[in-house]
Amino acid sequence: MPLSTELTALRDGPIDFLRENWITPGSGYTMHAPAGPQAYIALERVFTGDVTTIDSTLRLTNNRDKIGYARLVPATPGKMTLEYRSHRQLANHERGDYLPTWFLPWYSDHVTKMKILQRGLLPPNVPDPDIFFTSALSGCSVFIEGPPNAPTVYHGGFSDVRDFTVNPRVIDPLTGVEADSITHWRVLFQQMAPGAVGVGEANKAQYMNQGGRETDDVRAYKRFLAAEHQNEMRIEEMTSEGMVFGTRDAQGDWSFFLQESVTVTIYTLRKRKIRRTLIDSERRTYTRPMMIRQIYPTGGATWGTWNLTRLF
Repeated sequence: MPLSTELTALRDGPIDFLRENWITPGSGYTMHAPAGPQAYIALERVFTGDVTTIDSTLRLTNNRDKIGYARLVPATPGKMTLEYRSHRQLANHERGDYLPTWFLPWYSDHVTKMKILQRGLLPPNVPDPDIFFTSALSGCSVFIEGPPNAPTVYHGGFSDVRDFTVNPRVIDPLTGVEADSITHWRVLFQQMAPGAVGVGEANKAQYMNQGGRETDDVRAYKRFLAAEHQNEMRIEEMTSEGMVFGTRDAQGDWSFFLQESVTVTIYTLRKRKIRRTLIDSERRTYTRPMMIRQIYPTGGATWGTWNLTRLF
């Protein structure tokens, strides 16, 4: 079967598609393939490295495993899940429904690592797509380093159940005390890629509200929405998430981007009949991309673009 209209649009114009659609790539390979011994591909079988040692590096080295097969599944209005299958889960005749992309899964309490090969170096029976995704971000950090035609991507994140009294974060070399989560992954990355230059990074301070503090981008976007919908609505809450994707150009060079997306809860406003003052009316929730920001390569013509369409 041919690709869906949405997957075709994502393949042919990823920047335009992701300006308008919030995509959350799955964290790993799913269990929805046909039943059998290959129905679920455990991540231990995909990565090389010591999965039992906290914060170790797990490398995705098998070139066929670097390509995931994706399809879009609606989640909420304005938001879709990019659901992945492994090549081991799909027969050749089933792959026409799926979009092949370079894909780096997340593995809790570790750093996953994958080098993207220069165009044309994959085996002839393996797709060589011009689009990349890593798993959706919920507090994780992503780093990109190396030459634009063959960069290496790292993804580090914590498990929700990690006991930091038993497995603390690394020591911050600048303060001599336990690092915060952003510094933790930076220190580990610097140990894994010493001397790396021109590093691109996405971390939770850029895409995620935390500790009651909104990101700079969320504050700016809230001001825009309030001005755009003046006297039409009151914003009750705005939460944010992130996703990193990459695109390869005709010259074979990669650029990577952070998609920042928001869930906006509002009350529409109506005038009180007697006093003509504005009061809350209907409560609504919207999900949408907020901004796409280039994070790699750095030091060049980096750019960002906002979603300036109205909520309603």
